[in-house]
Amino acid sequence: MKLKKLISAALAAAVMLTIPLSLPDSSELFMMSASAEGTKDVTDYTYTVTPLLAPFNELFYVKTDNPDPKSFRFIDKSTKYKNKYTGDNVTTEIEFYEDDLFADVKYENTETMRVKGGYIFWSSFHNVDGGKLVLQKKTVYKDGWYTQTRWDDTDITVKTSAVMDDVDYLIKNYAKGDTFFEKLSAVQTGLDSECLYSGSYIRGQVYRAADYWQAYISPYVDQGLYIGSPYRRKDNKRLLASYLFPFFLDSISFPAMMGAVAERLDSKAEFKWSSYAHYLIDVTYNGETRSYGGAGEGDGQGITEDKIAYKYTFKNSEATTLDKLRALQKTYREIKMDDDIPRDDELTWKQIYDTIAPGAWVKGSVGSGYYYWYNKGTGENLGGEEFGVGSNIYWGGDLKWARNCWVDGRYIDGTKDWAVGETFEDHSTDKILVHAVPFFELKYGYDYDYNYDTGKYDKVYADVEVTEKVMDLVYEYDEENDRWEADSACYMKGNSWYSTNYDTLKELSDLGYINKKYLKSAILTHKQVNAMDPDRSTDLFPRSGFIYDGTAAPGTPFYYANGDVNGDGAVDTTDLAWFARYLAGWTDYSFLCESADIDGDGNVTTTDYSLLARALAGWKGYAEQYEIPV
Repeated sequence: MKLKKLISAALAAAVMLTIPLSLPDSSELFMMSASAEGTKDVTDYTYTVTPLLAPFNELFYVKTDNPDPKSFRFIDKSTKYKNKYTGDNVTTEIEFYEDDLFADVKYENTETMRVKGGYIFWSSFHNVDGGKLVLQKKTVYKDGWYTQTRWDDTDITVKTSAVMDDVDYLIKNYAKGDTFFEKLSAVQTGLDSECLYSGSYIRGQVYRAADYWQAYISPYVDQGLYIGSPYRRKDNKRLLASYLFPFFLDSISFPAMMGAVAERLDSKAEFKWSSYAHYLIDVTYNGETRSYGGAGEGDGQGITEDKIAYKYTFKNSEATTLDKLRALQKTYREIKMDDDIPRDDELTWKQIYDTIAPGAWVKGSVGSGYYYWYNKGTGENLGGEEFGVGSNIYWGGDLKWARNCWVDGRYIDGTKDWAVGETFEDHSTDKILVHAVPFFELKYGYDYDYNYDTGKYDKVYADVEVTEKVMDLVYEYDEENDRWEADSACYMKGNSWYSTNYDTLKELSDLGYINKKYLKSAILTHKQVNAMDPDRSTDLFPRSGFIYDGTAAPGTPFYYANGDVNGDGAVDTTDLAWFARYLAGWTDYSFLCESADIDGDGNVTTTDYSLLARALAGWKGYAEQYEIPV
C-alpha cells in the first residue's frame, strides 16, 4: 500500500510540472487537437497566382499542390482600391471560386473543383491591384458553443502581375483629351468598341412554372409592354468564356459604368439618370451637363453542351485576351438553336390590342397592379423583340399606355403604374385622358410653295382626310398658353410624326378642312379640368378591366359588383368592415374598389356606407335599387 502511494505521488508531481500556469481556452484546445492529428499546414505547399484575363483583377488561376482550396486565400494589403462596401482597403481577398461548375472547364475533381494543377480563384470586390500577395490560412476554432472562422496571415508571399479594375482599364486605354468631357467622350467611344450586351450559357431544361402567360409594363420611361411566358429553365450552366468577359453591359450597366468613369476622372463630377431614356445618364461637371450611355451589341443565348467551341483544360494557365473572348462569344451567339419553348397558347400583341379596344384598365403584377392601356391605328403596327424564356418586349406603335397622366380620376406615374392617393395639386400640368370626345381622325400631307407677292414660302396642304368619330383623347399641357391640347398621336392617321398642334388644326380649319366646332374639343381649359374633378378616384381601384397578371387566362375580364369594396368577389359584412376602416382613416385600408361608390355620384362617403349597411341588413328595396348582390 505504501509503495502504491509513493508511485501515485510521483506521477502527480510529474503531471503538475507539465501543466502551464493558465489552462488554454476551448479555442486553443480545439486547435491543439487538430494539430495533434498531424494535419499538413498550408505553408507546406507551393503557390503561383496568374490573372486569367490580364490586366483585369477578377479571376485568377492559382497553381498549387494544396488539395484543399478552402483552406487558404491571398490578401493584397497594399492595394490602391478601397473596398466598395466597407470603405477601407483591408478586405482585398483573392479566394476560391466556390460556385457552380463551368460547363466549358475540364475538372480533375468536380467535388473540390480542382482543374489541372490548381483552382480558379477570384476577387469578388474587384479591389486588388496585384504585386505582392500574402498567403492566409483558415483557422476554425470554438468560441463557446459556436464554431468560428478566421483568416491568419502566414510568412509566405506570392507575386503576381499588376492588375486593375474595369474602370481604370477604360481610363488608361481610352481617356484621351485635354478636358474632362473630351476624356469622358473618348471613353464612351472605347467602351462602345469593347462591350457586348450579354453572354451565352448552357441552357437547361424548359419547364412550366405558371399556368398562364402574362403581360406587364416596363417601369422605364422609354420602354413599353412586356409579354412574360410561364416557362422557366432549370439546371442552366455557366460558361467560363462568358464569366471571364468584363464588359457585358446592358442598358443599365453601360450608363452606370460611364458614371463610375466620370467620378474617377474627377471626384467633382456628378451624374444622375436621365428622365428621357433609361439607358442614359446626365453627367455634370463645372456647371456643364452632357449625356452618356448606351448598351452593348451582341446578345448571347442558351446553347447545348455539344456546341461548346472551346474547353478550358488548364494544361497551361489558360490566360486569355478580350479579343479571344469576344470572338468566342460571337461563335456562340451565331449558333442556330431550335426553339424549345411551347407556343400553343402563346399570348400575342394582337390579342391584347383586340381585347382592350379602345382602352381599359389592366390588372398586372408590378407595382400597385393597375395600369391603363389603350390602342390606336389599325393594329398592324405591332410586334416585339424576344428575350428570356419565351418572353418579349413591345417598343411602341398601335398599343399605348398611360404615363404621367390622369385617367378616370387616378394618377398614372412615370413608371406607368397607378400611384395611389396622388392629388391633382401635385401633378397639375401632367396629361389628362378624356373618354368619348367628339373629334376626328386626320391624315394630310404638305409642302411649301414660294409666294412671289410676299417673298416667303407658304405651307400648302394636300391629300387631307378628316373622318369624324367619337374617340378617347389624351391632352398634354401647353405651358405657353396655359392649357391642355389634344395629343396628335391619338388622332393622326399615318404620318403621325408631323407636329400637329392646335395651330395646325386652326390652319386646317381656316382652310375649310376641319369643322370649327372641333377646335373647342382640341383644348381643355383649367375651368374644364377642374369640373372633371381629376383626382376623384385617386384611392379607388378600378371596378372593371382585364387580367394579364398570370393568375387567369390573359384578357379575362374582371368586374367588381356594387358593394364589393375589397374586390374579393363577394358582397358581405367583410366589405362593410373594410368600408368603416377606410372612412376612419386606417392606413392598412387606405383604398377600396370603385364599387364602394354605391349611389354612383362619383364620391365615396358615409352615405355609401349607410346604403351598403342597409342592403346587408335586409332593408327592403335597397339591394334592388342599388344593384347590390347580397
